[in-house]
Amino acid sequence: MTHQHPWSPPTTARVAVLDDDVSVLGAFARTLRRSGHEVVATSNPAELLALVEQDAVDVVLSDILMPGFDGLEVLQAVHERSNVVPVILVSGAPTLDAAMRAFGRQAFALLQKPCEPAHLRDTVANAMAEAYSKRELRDRRARSEARTQSDEIRRQRETASFEEALRKLYMVYQPIVRLSTRTVLGYEALVRSRHPDAANPAALFELAHTLERTNDLAVRIRQIVTQPFADAPPELDLFLNVLAPDLDDETFLAPDSPLLPHARRIVLEVSEQARSNGYAERLRGCRERGMRVAIDDLGAGYASLNSVAELEPEVIKLDMVLVRDVHQHPVRQRLVRALVSAAVELNVAVVAEGVETREELACLVECGCDLFQGWLFARPTEGLNPPDFSKV
Repeated sequence: MTHQHPWSPPTTARVAVLDDDVSVLGAFARTLRRSGHEVVATSNPAELLALVEQDAVDVVLSDILMPGFDGLEVLQAVHERSNVVPVILVSGAPTLDAAMRAFGRQAFALLQKPCEPAHLRDTVANAMAEAYSKRELRDRRARSEARTQSDEIRRQRETASFEEALRKLYMVYQPIVRLSTRTVLGYEALVRSRHPDAANPAALFELAHTLERTNDLAVRIRQIVTQPFADAPPELDLFLNVLAPDLDDETFLAPDSPLLPHARRIVLEVSEQARSNGYAERLRGCRERGMRVAIDDLGAGYASLNSVAELEPEVIKLDMVLVRDVHQHPVRQRLVRALVSAAVELNVAVVAEGVETREELACLVECGCDLFQGWLFARPTEGLNPPDFSKV
């Protein structure tokens, strides 16, 4: 079928003409070819049906009265092989019974011989438009089914990857240090997986979100995050990132929650944007059990002071946006000093995270910071490994 425009039917078609009368066959073929159609003229029903099976025909034009295999049988055989090819029947003297049988088997039209060329061309054009419409619908359904099947296969693959990632989940811990005393305040827990598809934490959380399995991931994290603290000194804090849905999970503070035995060492890290997500009310029950709150990534957005006022955290963590190369940016230095000064007034601890160089550290100390986290002291590792103060 020749397409002129993706949204309109073609002007020419592939027409198969079947008639046992060679002269009639030739006349039909000439008329249709003059209109630009591609015509296969045959007296052999098997040849025509083979073309239909190969999807090489758009419209079939067939005589009704033929020896051995009449047009009504052709009509039925075409429909058994294709639901998009219309069949036009022709007859020298169509009876009422023949007409009823033809349309009962869903013939597109029944023409009487001799057929006016213009009427034949118009009928074929209308049949061609119907064929085009049916093909478009068939192809759309096929594409939709293919997408559905592809989506299902992908989802099955992603589900298998996620399940394996959960089985291979583990935690790493990065120390938060007090520089003035060269001691460890606590450790931030960070999730990892040994599954290659989820080795990057962002990919792991994206996969969980795609599969609507973020709660399963959070539950698994809570099951393993406190394990290294079983024999840790009670003064070591555990900084744990949480989202609003985590706090809505009834298992978060359930009597058998693995967090509760360590509640007084746990500091829940929430994002600066938490105030807009209703964290304050959700955190009340956590605080009643001894947990504390830290605002993570302070300075990454525009609601810093409002977040502090709303959540009244015990700790604020300065975002790496402020920390990175702070010694080269006087404006960032002024912002850090302002935040540290406000925190001192509110009796809130300040942690500068993401510290990587001595220059950053020296500048942050000058700005009033004393609590730090970053690769300059230690990279995240499995277990509660001590920081290296020799670099500073």
